[in-house]
Amino acid sequence: MTRADHLMRARNSISALLTATSLLATVGAVAAPASASSRALGDTLKVGGLINLQNQLSNGNGGYLEIYTTSTAPGAAYTVDTTQTDRGSNTATWRVVSASGRPQGSEVRSGDAIYLVNMYNTGNLYLDVNTYQDRPAAWWDVSVTTTKNRDGDSGKWRITAETSNPNDGVVRSGDKIHLESLYEGNGGFLDINGVGGALYDVSTTTYWDRQGNGTSTWKVLTK
Repeated sequence: MTRADHLMRARNSISALLTATSLLATVGAVAAPASASSRALGDTLKVGGLINLQNQLSNGNGGYLEIYTTSTAPGAAYTVDTTQTDRGSNTATWRVVSASGRPQGSEVRSGDAIYLVNMYNTGNLYLDVNTYQDRPAAWWDVSVTTTKNRDGDSGKWRITAETSNPNDGVVRSGDKIHLESLYEGNGGFLDINGVGGALYDVSTTTYWDRQGNGTSTWKVLTK
């Protein structure tokens, strides 16, 4: 075989390798279903986005924030507890709504004021503080109501992330957050405290981490 034949064979091999590599890349891109990344950790939290909130008691064993049963509190629709799993009908699914007029699809940033709307049934149930809670270190009981601001800012919350990657102020799926009620300027931090109807009862507390084991810490999981 001549030198020219060797060069031609080498060029053909390189060409075939590049073609195969290109095809693999294309197939890989097509094969990845769109839904595969829908709950991927690191997804940016957006205004209008749907989330679950997992309480971080003992490394995530506090259950998911959900509505549970009819509430007897004035102006309230349902009680709020945590549950070990999403019981269905979107009782543990929440839509993030800006409380400062930020447009749909914009990034939620640590420190933003938001509303959390439960998606059960008609999807117009706002997370709300309502009546005093008499459990130790608790402040306000938490329920849902059909009115955005039932009593002043009773349905408004400040979302604060402990950290995110990168550290650009944006909240992402998988981030651990705290939710502070803005009722009367300071309604306490969203917290689990005591046994509830499903798993744990939900109220607010004056403490950032009431027991030091994650009762006031929640993990954001985008849907």
